[in-house]
Amino acid sequence: MVDLARGKGIRAVLVQKGFDTKSARAVARDIGGEVVETDPLERDWFSGMRTFTKILTQVLRK
Repeated sequence: MVDLARGKGIRAVLVQKGFDTKSARAVARDIGGEVVETDPLERDWFSGMRTFTKILTQVLRK
């Protein structure tokens, strides 16, 4: 997975809020990236999707 991420230029690992980030941190470290936490279960679904879209846009622009 790390080799694939490096080959594709992936610099972020998305993790759902509330889940353990240990593995994600390890992968992010190995690819020289970052862990980005998202909350797909936000109370206001539309607000959550707007937030997720902003996060995804920021990550893809790096």
